[in-house]
Amino acid sequence: MPSVLPRIVVAALLLLTLPLSLEALEASNTSPSQDAPPGLVRQLQVRIENLSRIVDELAGKGFDVGAILEAITRAKDTLAKTPPMRGEEARAVAQVMTVLQRLERLLSRIGEIIEERPELAGQSIEILNSIEAIYARGDVNSLAVSLLESGRGLVDDALSPGLDPGQAVSLLSRARTLAMAARQVIEGGPVSLKVSKGGDSEGGSNTEVNIAHILTTSQDIKVYQSEERTSYENETIVVVRRTIISVGNMTIIEREISRTSDGNGVPGLRAMEFTENVAMGAVIGLKKGAGNRVNVEKTEFDVSLEGFSTDANIIRLVLSAPDGTPGRLLVVDIDRNVARGLLIKEVAVRLDGKQVQIAESITDILHGNPQEPKYFIALTGSGIQLVIYVPKWSTRVITIGAAAAQAFYFPVAELAGNNVQWLATAAATAVLIFIVFVGRLRRVKTRDIYHMGVPDSF
Repeated sequence: MPSVLPRIVVAALLLLTLPLSLEALEASNTSPSQDAPPGLVRQLQVRIENLSRIVDELAGKGFDVGAILEAITRAKDTLAKTPPMRGEEARAVAQVMTVLQRLERLLSRIGEIIEERPELAGQSIEILNSIEAIYARGDVNSLAVSLLESGRGLVDDALSPGLDPGQAVSLLSRARTLAMAARQVIEGGPVSLKVSKGGDSEGGSNTEVNIAHILTTSQDIKVYQSEERTSYENETIVVVRRTIISVGNMTIIEREISRTSDGNGVPGLRAMEFTENVAMGAVIGLKKGAGNRVNVEKTEFDVSLEGFSTDANIIRLVLSAPDGTPGRLLVVDIDRNVARGLLIKEVAVRLDGKQVQIAESITDILHGNPQEPKYFIALTGSGIQLVIYVPKWSTRVITIGAAAAQAFYFPVAELAGNNVQWLATAAATAVLIFIVFVGRLRRVKTRDIYHMGVPDSF
């Protein structure tokens, strides 16, 4: 699965990064209950005037910067309409600082695009403008943020020096689709969304999983997002968010970490990587139900779960996709109660009876041999998460469990259908009896030969 550009994009989270200009506010010992320094307000007005001049020039050259101009106008109006009351002005100043810092970064990037890749400037600026328009709404949720930041990352990669023009246009097209999908998520467009929650309340950890299928006018978007929020006694909250996004036949994997302490956001990190010719096929959740029964929650995109079973040590999944379907990722979430009940300690994965190689990180799955299956395992607040890559499709059998428990396990779904578990167990039992019988026969024969005086070298 060679990626288009095997590199990782790492950026500060825009919504959680404190503006650098706030240092001036803090240095003046200004708190939300105090007035903002008059000089600081004037500095912001000057910055707004400079940004307005730059945006007007871009608009005069025919670039789509309407949303950026609206954001600047809104920041200007906020300062003008805020009454000079204790606390109110300081809060307004902090909000305007955040907006201006984001816009300054954005316009700086636009300047680089115009200078370095003028042939792609129009499309790139249009997409970045649409992303800014969505952020300006102020009600962007985590699912939409992941889509928008993935789109921004694809724009950055499309502008990489030396990239084939066709690939660049393809990346920009997908970036535009991601922005469109984010808008649909916020505005309630054609989106199929599943939300499930779990975690360990005693350990202060909560997990929320969002699975979305977004139907845009150009390409379907499939999203799996797992957000684990852990609270500590010192009132610090750490959020780890893992997101897998499929845009057509491209998959993007993101990982975000952020921290909030005493109500203040601390700058977080977002890592993004993507690859072509692989998409998400299905998401399968296993949870403990009534009477120790294991229930399955499944989301099938183009891979179907035909059957499943469990015994004391093994989870067995029978999956299928049309012959010729290229590589697909499967996400399997195993609730800790299921894992504990199945005595799963050292998790191993087999595909059609053959051991699957484990990857050191989830992004390693994207850059390995596209003909070899791989899997990645992560411990979460709610249990175990597996991401499994299967390169070829027809009907496949995946078993999950301790390696020792799978030693005599024979998946024969093609022959047995839903009776595969019984036949597999019977086959394993027969093999075990055969091994014991042959071993006993060999010992008896050896002892008889020894008594006949045959040399040990025989």
